[in-house]
Amino acid sequence: MARTGPGPMPDEIWAEAVTLAKEFGVCPIARALPVDYTALLKRVERPVEGGLVKPTFLQLPATAAMATPRPSASTIEISTRDGSRMLIHLEAGHSMDAAGIIATFLGSRC
Repeated sequence: MARTGPGPMPDEIWAEAVTLAKEFGVCPIARALPVDYTALLKRVERPVEGGLVKPTFLQLPATAAMATPRPSASTIEISTRDGSRMLIHLEAGHSMDAAGIIATFLGSRC
């Protein structure tokens, strides 16, 4: 189906854009088509009827972290929908602003 002129984009084209964005990431598809990034993201994250939305953030209670023996090192791996990845290796006894680094990394995406 082709778009014939100005006006709202047909639902069939949005559906194809959403399918592509789920496979290749919202940012690359929004740039390639071009469509509004936020509008495409909302459609991608829209829950399917009767389905569950995949969580995008996981928080562990502090008591769970303290109940286990402290490892000598930890690794945090973050990946985004566009395929970008970041690994943070934390060594015991060294302080690092991991939250700030993560926020900067995620803020640099689309």
